[in-house]
Amino acid sequence: MYRGVLIDITERKEAEQKVFYLANNDPLTGIPNRRHFKQTLAREIDRHKETNEKLAVLYLDCDNFKQINDDLGHDAGDDFLLHLARRLRNCLREEDMIARIGGDEFNVLLTGVKSEEDVIKVAERLDHASSKPWEIRGKIYHVTLSIGVAMAPDDGEEVDDLIRKADRALYKAKASGKNRLMWYVPKMSI
Repeated sequence: MYRGVLIDITERKEAEQKVFYLANNDPLTGIPNRRHFKQTLAREIDRHKETNEKLAVLYLDCDNFKQINDDLGHDAGDDFLLHLARRLRNCLREEDMIARIGGDEFNVLLTGVKSEEDVIKVAERLDHASSKPWEIRGKIYHVTLSIGVAMAPDDGEEVDDLIRKADRALYKAKASGKNRLMWYVPKMSI
């Protein structure tokens, strides 16, 4: 005769999954957050060191987003960001990653980059997706992207360093008139 104890751990497993999701995803858009992005970038850098492939970190910032918040309030701005995140995600390959960093800023990780042209094509798709007119509560808005790019291994192989360099390139893109793609170059002081 066998006797045993059967314990249902379904609730505990569901709770663990929920905690993992909340720790790794942006609560507004559902896409990965900064923490998850940095962890994934670290893994990809290590993997790319073994394969000698390049990867790109894109730092995106919405131009003209403030106008939506100012005109219609933060709830409308949140609705816009939710829809924008979906549009941007649809521009990427399955193996690429987009994360909301905060506010109207996003990071994109492109793996297996063969040339700068690969990055340019993705940036053009992202910009095209964001710049389609947005009708929000009966008003039409035009939102473009400024994008900064840093490449590994060319611009470094440390997570925070690559993100900082992409951010610096983004800053130069915005200072140069917005709605631009700017590559990090060493003369951009950090």
